[in-house]
This record gives sequence, C-alpha cells and structure tokens, in this order.
Amino acid sequence: MFNPFETLAANLSHSNPGRRSIPRSAASQGLLISLLIFLPSCGGGSGGGSVTPPPSQPAATVSVSVSPLSASVQTGGSQQFSATVTGSTNTSVTWTVNGVSGGNSTVGQVSSNGLYAAPAAVPGTNPVTIAAVSQADPTKSGSASIQITTPATISVKPATASVFVGSTQQFQVTLSGPSNTAVTWAVNGVTGGNAVVGTVSNKGLYTAPAAVPAPSTVTLSVTSQASPSLSGAASVTVLAASSSQGSLSPVVTMQNSPGFTLTVNGSGFSRGSQVEFNGVAQTTTFVSSSQLTAPVSSSDLTQAGTYPVTVVDGGTQLASFAFYVVPGIKSQTVSVNGGVESPGVNITLQADSNPQLALLEVGAGNNATTGGAQITPGTQTSVLVVGSGLQPGDYFEVPGDGGDVTLNQPVASDFITTTSGQPAVRLTLTASSTAAPGPRNLLATNPAGEVAVFVGAVNVGGP
Repeated sequence: MFNPFETLAANLSHSNPGRRSIPRSAASQGLLISLLIFLPSCGGGSGGGSVTPPPSQPAATVSVSVSPLSASVQTGGSQQFSATVTGSTNTSVTWTVNGVSGGNSTVGQVSSNGLYAAPAAVPGTNPVTIAAVSQADPTKSGSASIQITTPATISVKPATASVFVGSTQQFQVTLSGPSNTAVTWAVNGVTGGNAVVGTVSNKGLYTAPAAVPAPSTVTLSVTSQASPSLSGAASVTVLAASSSQGSLSPVVTMQNSPGFTLTVNGSGFSRGSQVEFNGVAQTTTFVSSSQLTAPVSSSDLTQAGTYPVTVVDGGTQLASFAFYVVPGIKSQTVSVNGGVESPGVNITLQADSNPQLALLEVGAGNNATTGGAQITPGTQTSVLVVGSGLQPGDYFEVPGDGGDVTLNQPVASDFITTTSGQPAVRLTLTASSTAAPGPRNLLATNPAGEVAVFVGAVNVGGP
C-alpha cells in the first residue's frame, strides 16, 4: 500500500553522509504536499466535508384570466377585453370567438388586443364565448360570455300624413327593447298637443285643429317612458277644408282593399283637369265638366289614414276632398247593440280601449229604432243609422252570408244630425234576389280603428 509519509522520508534521507539532502524536484515536493493536504477529503464519505446540491424547483403553472367575465353588446357594437397571463414570461395570447381564431362575421370578430366587434345580427348561438389562449401553453386559456342584443328602437307609422282641418289621423307606434311599452305623444313638443297645432290622444289619434296652423306642417312625436332618450316622429300637413261643392265616390275604404276607380264630382272641370291622390297625379278620365274618374291602386291603400284628393287644372286647384282609409278589423273592445234578433258576433273582445263609436238605432227611411230595418230580397232600401261618434270617414259593412246584402259607402252629405241632436248617417242597402231570410249585423269602423256592431240591424224577409 502506498504511504506518502514513507515516500517523503525516503526523499529527505537520500543524501551523502553528513549532508542535508535536497529533493530532486520542487515540483515533486509540491505534488506530495498537495496530496497530503487533499487526500483526507477523498474517498469513502465518512468525513463531514462532502457538498450536497440544492433541490430542483418545480416548473411554474401557466394560467389565463379574462376581464370582464361577461358583457352585453348590441349588434354592431364593440367591447374591449383584457387577458392576464401568470406563470410564464411569455404573456402573449391568441383570441378566439366560439373557438374560431379571430372570430367571424356570424359570431363577431376580435382583434389581437382583445377588442370584440359584435355581428350585424344576433347569432343563432347566443351568448357567444370569447377566449384568450396562452401562447406559452396552448392548453391554458381564460374566457368570457357575451350576450348579443338588438338596439332599442321606436318608429311611427305613417311617417307622413296630410289631414284636413277638423279631421283625424290614426298613428301607430312600434317599440322594441324596453319591456315597458308606455309612450308619451306630443305635437310640436307639446304633450298631447293643443288647439293651435292639433291634439293627439294617448293612443296616437291625431285631430287636426279647426284652422290651418302656421306653418301648416307640424311634428307628431312619441317618446318611450322607460327610456326618454328613445323617440320617433311623423310629419303632419294640415290642409284647408275640403270643397263644399262636390263629392267623392267612394269616400272611404278599408286598409289593404283592392284598387278601385274613384269618381270626383264637382264643377268647372276640363279635359286638362288632373286628379291627384295624396299629392300624386293619377291617370284622369274626363267624363264631363262636372265629373272626373281616376284609378286608385291597392298600393295606395296599405296605410290607414286621411288622404287628400285634389283636382288641378293649369296650376289652379279646382277642388279638394278628404278620402279615408280605415284600419283593418282587429281584436279590440267593441260597442255592441242589438235589435230583436241577436245572433253571435264574431269579434274577439279585449278591455284595453274606450271606443267612442257606437250604433244605437237602425231603421228604414226616417224611423230608426232599436229593432232594426226590414228589407226584401231583390230590393234596395234607405236606412237611417243613429249613434255616437258618427262622422265622415266611417266605414260600414253587412258581413256574412256571402255578401248577399251590400251597401254603398256614405259620402259627407249622408252624415246628418237628428232633431234630438244625435249624429246619424243614411245608408243605402241592397239585398240580392237570392238573399237568405234572417237577420244581419251592421258593422262600422272609423279611421281611429274603433269598431261598433249593431246586432240584427237588418232583417231579410220573405219574398
């Protein structure tokens, strides 16, 4: 076994007698001293000089969060989102919408910095999910939910109308968004209007003033009570009174009725006279100096309201009249009165309106009673109808039984006042020769959309 101490002793004693021996080499002596110094730290490990390496640190976990966690965005709107990445020095993320990188036009798109742009229409899958995916660890992501909504809107129909002084025009409002559908109507900014610019009811029935205001065009506005910033408007032109001489035939029809030929009666007409319906020139036929005819298209009858009919000749207005289009019959409160016969009335009732129109008495000639009028098949009878709220523009009909009892719509001169001061109207009824015996109902409606029914108003007798 090698012993460094023996080797060192041998090196020191290797000399001539009586002389000190010097090692052959200083390098070899340095090596031996080094061995003596460092050898105790070598080998087995029973000593306390060994070094233990530090324990390894576990890898950091990547996590991603998105803010805000939820949002409501209107179609066409935008919302900024932010992503926070922890556990990595690489904080970059990839944005997706419903799993589509960057999104698309259907679910909305998102930019590289998290700005979400909603689609133009509400998607089929709603809400949508926006996510931020870690680029350091694509298995880690954060997400948020986005509800796509449509903007609240309010609109008024018709958007424009012409109304003769003292006449009425019904306006309809369509409100989407707020659950509270209550609205406030105003004329030229005055809630409910006034006698100068006209008045409007809480259901949108505009009544023109007795005189043409200055200016003659007023603004009818409607405002949401739930969201006062939400409003709509219509423009109304108030016209002077219609001609006292002359008439229209017919003077009223129901909304969405087929087209018809309008007859204008008056005086001073020539072959150059032109009939205008709601400001639009119509193809005019000259019948005589006292009569013109012109076609009215069904496309002119899609909106209920009062429409001006004028006759012009060489730039001069010869006559002006009011033509009425009443709303189609719909479910509403109905004023029902009846005679002796009282068959069922096929109208759904609901208690949300207070109609002013009512039919109280009906009779042949000048004798209106609560018992109705008698008519013989194959004949024509003049009938007097007494009620409340009767005025030009009201529309009358005898429904049922295949139209075997018809009537001519009344003109302005047919509306009268009874000796007792009640409003009344004269109607001419015709029963076909094959009209089945039995009672018939008389139905009336007006430009405001109110409906009144007189049950058993006409009784068809035997031949």
